[in-house]
Amino acid sequence: MVQTLSFSQTIPLWVTWMLLVSFMSGVMAIGCSDNKASGFPNLNEVHFDTSAPSSGCPSSCLEVPDVGYCIGNIFVSCPGNAPICQDCTLTAQVCVHDTVRATFGCRAKNFQNPPCIPNCKNRACGPDGCGGSCGFCPETGACDGVTCRLAGAPCGDVGQKHACFGNVWATCLNDKIQLSDCEPKGQVCSYNASSESYTCVFPGQ
Repeated sequence: MVQTLSFSQTIPLWVTWMLLVSFMSGVMAIGCSDNKASGFPNLNEVHFDTSAPSSGCPSSCLEVPDVGYCIGNIFVSCPGNAPICQDCTLTAQVCVHDTVRATFGCRAKNFQNPPCIPNCKNRACGPDGCGGSCGFCPETGACDGVTCRLAGAPCGDVGQKHACFGNVWATCLNDKIQLSDCEPKGQVCSYNASSESYTCVFPGQ
C-alpha cells in the first residue's frame, strides 16, 4: 500500500515561511520598479538651467555681433561658443551702449555716455563715428569709407576681383571704374566665394 504525505508533512514549517518572505520581497521590488517607471525622476538625468533669463535670447553666436546688444535690460554677448544673456537688473544695473568702449553692456543706472566727438580727419565721406556723415559723394560716385570713387576714374585697386564701396559694386573695364548700385535690385554687394570676387548677391547667399 502506498502512503501519501501531505504538503505540510513533506516541507518543514520554517522552509515554508522562508519561501513566503522571499515571494513578498519580490512583489515589493516589482512595486518599486513600477513606481520609478511611472514618473519618479532619475537625478542623474536632471539638468538645471543656470543661465540668465532667455526671453529673446539667440540660439547661435552667428546672431550676435561682436559688440553684443541689449534686449530690454538683458545684455546679449557671445564671448565663447554659445550666446550668454545677462540680466542687468540682478546687479541693479541697466543695459546700455557704451560709446567709449564701443560696445553694449551692464552699467550703473546713472551711467551717461560722454558727448560724442565726430572724427572726419582725412575723410571726405563716410560715417563720422557719431551717427553723422563726413560728406556725401555725387551720383556718379561711391564712398569707399574714406574718399569718393568716381565712375570713369582709373581703376587703381579695383582689379579682377572687383570691389564693394558700401552697397555699390565696382568693376574695372578698359582701366576705368564702372559702378553699379545693388540696392535697386534688392541685393547687397558682397564677396562671392564661388566666383572668388565681389558682386551683387541676394541677402543670405
